[in-house]
Amino acid sequence: MREVEPCLIAFYEGLQIEEGDEDCLERGRFRYRDWHKEKDEFLKLMIINDCFALEIMLANKRYATGEQREYDFRDLVFGAERMIYLFPDLKQDMLLLQNQLPLLALTTLAAIDVNTLIKAFYNLSSSSPEGQIISEGLNDPAKQSFYILDLYRKILTSEGEYLPSYKQNLESATELRNAGVSFYKSNTKSFRDISFNGSILSLPPLKVDDATESSLLNIMAFERLHATAGNEVTAYAFFMAGLIRTADEVALLRTDEIIMGWVGANGNIANIFNKITKEKTLVLFKEDIQVDVNGKLNTYCKKRMHR
Repeated sequence: MREVEPCLIAFYEGLQIEEGDEDCLERGRFRYRDWHKEKDEFLKLMIINDCFALEIMLANKRYATGEQREYDFRDLVFGAERMIYLFPDLKQDMLLLQNQLPLLALTTLAAIDVNTLIKAFYNLSSSSPEGQIISEGLNDPAKQSFYILDLYRKILTSEGEYLPSYKQNLESATELRNAGVSFYKSNTKSFRDISFNGSILSLPPLKVDDATESSLLNIMAFERLHATAGNEVTAYAFFMAGLIRTADEVALLRTDEIIMGWVGANGNIANIFNKITKEKTLVLFKEDIQVDVNGKLNTYCKKRMHR
């Protein structure tokens, strides 16, 4: 605990409050006093949670690689019998916004590469059918992730050039198909790997399961709270909500293996994208979009309609 404490205290005390914000400054002073008063208890709780998270990921790695287990087969958490049922829920819990642990603490506690451990835990080390995904910027100190959810988001958006524009995609997948657009899987699973060339719309394949809605919502909430992080996942959700309006669109995208999983639940998948974007706002950070997929799709459809 004493080895980790200086790093965490330095991080907290290095947080800056905007000059002139007296209300924020006063609340900051109050939190600062509480921090120094109860820092030992706070750090103890954080370290216990971090150690538990690390042990979950390490136990999962040992189980996946067939290494010798350190726990009794009947252990209530780490026993092989319980892991099969418990770990899917733990994986999802560790992505909830309110459960985020600083990667600084995880990295300080662990004697291994935490980024690699997290990627293996969530099966994200190979997002490209051709091989390992290029995690651009993940090794750059200026772009290092703050939390597990942040790293998870960066890996899911590390390939491609798609960015949202002021032009919304006006046509559903059915309408686009009727206008002559063909759908193909992108080369990677990255949510930014969306492109439109000629009459071909390339989209990243998505395997939908019970955790998809929760994962997308938590990442979108993270992007909303951390404006400087970007909004690539939110942009993807809005793009897919425009394409998928009914179960018919889901069925269409299934034929091209763009949507997978949850067989027989096309209506539920359509509801996911409609629900997570309902009453949400897509903030645009750039006015000059070099790869304006939305605009190119709209232009293509208008030309086809006036023939």
